[in-house]
Amino acid sequence: MIEKQSRIDSQIPFDLPNPGGNSKAEEKLPQERLKHLFRSRARVAGSVMLILVALLLAWDVIYGQNGLSAWSAKRAHDHMLTQQIEHLRQENEALRHQNERLQDDPAAIEFQARQNLHYARPNEVIFAVSVASQPSTQSSTTDSSTPAPSH
Repeated sequence: MIEKQSRIDSQIPFDLPNPGGNSKAEEKLPQERLKHLFRSRARVAGSVMLILVALLLAWDVIYGQNGLSAWSAKRAHDHMLTQQIEHLRQENEALRHQNERLQDDPAAIEFQARQNLHYARPNEVIFAVSVASQPSTQSSTTDSSTPAPSH
């Protein structure tokens, strides 16, 4: 490249043509120099444009609508949904098992009735015991109006 540059510079004179002489060779030399200058500036402009396009594409790959940051957020969301599905499957299986027990086991039916509906057997006495709440925890208080299930 340096050798080519020096050869072009040696062919193009740096002094202005003689205003008195109108030879065609003298008129061509400044035009060739202008063409060379235009071509070198066009290469620089083209290189700058390519770098800008490459930076724009890199930004889009990282931060675009479907870029790396969106992809990682979608992966995290997918992982959370997978865990949620697994939790719901386990809960569904437990409820299915409880449903089967309630259909077949009278003791399970009685346990659910006593626990959820606060039922008692005939002639059974249920004592409601209030538990003193600790001042540091408000969530540990119990309702004294609901009877405690007895077995």
